[in-house]
Amino acid sequence: MKLTDKRTVEKRINYFFSQSNELLGDNFLNLLDEFRINTSIKPSENSLTSLVGVFNQLNVTIDNVVKGKVDLITMKNQFYSDDILPSKYIDTLPYSSRFTGFYMLDYIEKEFGQTSAAFTRQHLQLKSSHFRDLSQKNNLLLGIDIADYVLDYHGKRHVESMGKNSMTHYSRGVHGQELAKMNSIQNMLEKLIIDYAPVSIEKNYVWKIERQQPGTLFISGSPKEELVDIFGRETVGARSLEILRTGFISTIPSLMSGLRGSCTQHRSISLGDKWDLYELNYFPYVNNENGLSSLS
Repeated sequence: MKLTDKRTVEKRINYFFSQSNELLGDNFLNLLDEFRINTSIKPSENSLTSLVGVFNQLNVTIDNVVKGKVDLITMKNQFYSDDILPSKYIDTLPYSSRFTGFYMLDYIEKEFGQTSAAFTRQHLQLKSSHFRDLSQKNNLLLGIDIADYVLDYHGKRHVESMGKNSMTHYSRGVHGQELAKMNSIQNMLEKLIIDYAPVSIEKNYVWKIERQQPGTLFISGSPKEELVDIFGRETVGARSLEILRTGFISTIPSLMSGLRGSCTQHRSISLGDKWDLYELNYFPYVNNENGLSSLS
């Protein structure tokens, strides 16, 4: 990770304070008093504790202040209302449900604790109130940013586990419960990929069954061209989303009692291929005193 030199850090902190003062006026000055910021010296010369207190109140993180990545308009709007989502997540093609971000943050909280989940939200200028109504819409950038954050700070294994965790929520929904009642794994997989994936799993991504054989299913996929044109292929083909998807696909067989699965990715848009290709293997299992045992 590239370190920022001390002079640049101080300059960007001072700039942030200047812009915040301009946007919030007297409200910002009151905030400075609350956290004992000495205005007779440069903001960057104040104690770290006081600075972080101000950043927390404005729902921004010190690393984003130092990197110059704070959305100042969102910061201003959120100062007056908790319900304002960063505009980057809602202004363009808001096809995704808020559930996507919810299950990702749910995993972070379960795995790393409430403080880590809160910091993740703050890093992205999100608030817990944004996930009260999961029927609300946002675009795919929200999921990408959370997945990228987990990949950067916690590693690939946790992104894949986060994808697996989503099945816990999906299985409780209407589609998950309907799929669990089907009497054939082949029919269940076809139903999910052909009928349900486009409406309740990934509206931004086109799934296709390439071939199927006993115990194995090959699934290809690619982002919708509309999204590629607007956000760019590198963004919508993010590596973090591929890893997340691998985790989810591996859990699909578990919708049916007595089955488990594993998933391997063979083609990757993020690594230069024109489409993604996943191999799903599924097999029966039994519980015994020693744990799970495959019957295959």
